[in-house]
Order: sequence, then C-alpha cells, then structure tokens
Amino acid sequence: GFVFWIGTHGGAWGFGKAARSARMLLDVNGPGLYRRNKELMSPEDYAAWKQDIRKRSREIPLVIDYDPVEVVYEDEDLLAVVKPCGLKIHPAHRFVGGTLVNRVHGYLGSAPFTLHRIDQSTSGIVLMAKRKGPVLSEMSRLFREKEIKKEYLALVDTPLDDNVMETGKTFLIDAPIARDDDDQIRLHLRHAG
Repeated sequence: GFVFWIGTHGGAWGFGKAARSARMLLDVNGPGLYRRNKELMSPEDYAAWKQDIRKRSREIPLVIDYDPVEVVYEDEDLLAVVKPCGLKIHPAHRFVGGTLVNRVHGYLGSAPFTLHRIDQSTSGIVLMAKRKGPVLSEMSRLFREKEIKKEYLALVDTPLDDNVMETGKTFLIDAPIARDDDDQIRLHLRHAG
C-alpha cells in the first residue's frame, strides 16, 4: 500500500511512498501510460490509485475556522452567506483553512456543500446546502442546468467616456458571462452577437 504523506518539498505536496519523492499528480508517458515515482502504470491502475488517493484525502478532517459568518438566509437545508472580497470559497487542501467553507463549517458544526462559486476578488451571496439529500440534489441540478440566474453589480471607480455615462447616472450592461477562450478559469462579458 501507500504511505499517506502530506507536506512540502520544493513547493509541492502530495502522496507517495516517501516524502522525498512525493508529487500530487503523475507524469504522462505517452498514450495510456502514467508514471508514479519510477513505476509505469496502466490507465486502470492509475484510476484505482487516483480513487484511493481521493478516498484517503477525504479522511483528513476539514479545518474549522470560527471567524464570523454573515448569514442572510437559513432554513433546515440551505444557508446563504456573504462572501467578502478577497476570501476564497474552498480550501486548496482539507488541511488548509482560511476560506468561506472553513468558516461555515465552524458556524454549522459540519462541512457545508457549496452550490456555486464566485471569484476570490468578488464579494456576494453564496448559497450552500447544509446536508446531503433531495434539496442538495435539486439545487445542484438547477445550478448545473443554469436554471438559477445569478446577477452581478459592478461598481466603477474610473470615470467613463462622456458618451457612455454622465456623472452621477447609472446604466445597465446586460450581457452574458462566458469563459475566456484562452483561459479556462477566467470569465468575461461575452458579446451577444
């Protein structure tokens, strides 16, 4: 079996047979061949190994933060909280705190299920499920199928061209948000034409 190891080594963390050789992911060595340490693995062995890592990582308790959470709605199944600008939604690893999920875990006493995300540099309302069940399943489906509409309000601190906006007036930009063609993480306004 594997020795479960978490730590740092040249900025990397992961699982491996020894701390000195730990890396999170494997090298791809041609079609269908993966390398773990110095051993070549088939896609089937790699899938089993990856599943084992996921299982073992879920055994690590999620860090609990007791920083305050601003709750705007709560019922038996759902919780809507304010995410401040600069705060990440999810921890990069279960043993790292300082995120909204860690704070809500401290508030609830159990880990929440995040239904959607907003960028770290964005403040706003984040909806979470408190437990597994039909409400989590249905809300996840609604977000996945884009049946729930999210709206964003942007405050502009830079004067705009006089042709666009007069001082003190407001205007509406009604455009879809889409993934950037060159960056899978970045989102931007997409021209609707």
